[in-house]
Amino acid sequence: MKTAAAPWWLALLPLLLVGTPGCHWGDRHAQPEELRVLRGLSVLEFDGLLVRVKRGSSRPVDLSLIVGGQAVEEAGLRLGEHFMLTDGREVYETYQVLLADSERITLRRRKTFDNRASGMGVRAVEDVVALEPYNFEKPG
Repeated sequence: MKTAAAPWWLALLPLLLVGTPGCHWGDRHAQPEELRVLRGLSVLEFDGLLVRVKRGSSRPVDLSLIVGGQAVEEAGLRLGEHFMLTDGREVYETYQVLLADSERITLRRRKTFDNRASGMGVRAVEDVVALEPYNFEKPG
């Protein structure tokens, strides 16, 4: 008597139903790191359409605000757009606007440390941060 050969995909069925070790359907990414402010910005607000950022003085180090490759004092950014805060020497932090509303702004942050002068090379770290909008220039 001839037995019916099981289709090859039946061997994969347990993996599809259960998943592979370390990967589970429905897993969420780690929660964003909650920050109070971004060093170098005196304003981080959402006006209903744009995220407004404004460079502030953060003594002892002043950071430059770079948008579209140009140093600016302030800018309005849409979702998906980027800005950079840098000391111009070793630390470069690039942010991408992910989500924004009147109560919370979520950004993807990429910190790049340029230590080539000390022989340690360039290192980058990415994470997600969230902040309540703030404006240190508003009276009151």
